[in-house]
Formats: sequence, structure tokens, C-alpha cells
Amino acid sequence: MKRSMLHSFKQLLVFASAAILIVVLGCAAPASELAPTPPSSESTPTPAIRITTPADGATVQEAGVQVSIEVTDLNLVTPGGVDTPGEGHVHYYLDVDIPTAQGEAAVTAAGTYKATPATSVTWDNLSPGTHTLGVQLVNNNHTPLASPVTATVTIVITQDTGNGAGAGY
Repeated sequence: MKRSMLHSFKQLLVFASAAILIVVLGCAAPASELAPTPPSSESTPTPAIRITTPADGATVQEAGVQVSIEVTDLNLVTPGGVDTPGEGHVHYYLDVDIPTAQGEAAVTAAGTYKATPATSVTWDNLSPGTHTLGVQLVNNNHTPLASPVTATVTIVITQDTGNGAGAGY
């Protein structure tokens, strides 16, 4: 009888230990919940703009200059409307400082800027001399992005001596 009681007690002890182990493991949080989550390597993309043509320092013999750009990480849309994260348009500037004051429309005097979703514009009738061409990515309401995104190039327009036309005269 002692032996059968001892055997029953051992069985009960094994069963109880197994039950406790199952309960403890079942209630424990997965290791992924116990360890702090490292910062994500994926962050919000930062918009960027680059003037592809004309090149900085270029000499141009035409009075009409096409400015072409490349934009990344911003969906270009028609100016105006409600500001939407990840959307905006481009302001092209001619011979002015690019306005980047937060909360203020990034516009300059008439004839010195163009607002558009287009990735190229043409400045017509430029006079001979040095000109600064600038671009900026802006919000739908024409204000600069939280971190202003701009690019500039300087070009020189020379008088067209080939046929006497197109020098801005």
C-alpha cells in the first residue's frame, strides 16, 4: 500500500508540475512583447528636388530657357485645395531669393515665379546676362514644406550672334 501511495504521489507530482508548466508558458507574453521594439529603419520619406537642366554655370544663347526638375517622395498635384501629407507642387523662381518662411505663401512678385505640378517650365525673353533659376517644393496652399526643399542654378544668357534673333530684344 505504501508503494502504491508513493507511486500515486509521484504521478500526481509529475502531473501537477506539467500543469503548472503549461499554465506558466501559456500565460507568458511572447518574447517580441517583452523586448523593447527597436526604432523602425523605415522612416517617412523626405521629399527632394533637383534641377536636371540647365546645368549650374551653363552658358545659354537663347532667350527662352527650359528648366527641368526631378522630384522624389512627393506626389505633385494642381496647386490649391486642402493640404494633404505627401502632396504638393513646385514653385519655379527667376532672379529672386526663394521665400522659405513657415506658414507664409512662398510667392514672389508677378513674373518672378510660376506655381505648377509640371516638372518643367520655360522662362521666355530672358535678357543677356546672369540669371538665377530656383525651385521649391511647397504644400497645396503654397507654403513651404516643414523642412524647405529647394534647389538653384545660375546661368548666363549670351547674345545670339547666329541670326540676331532670340536675345530678348
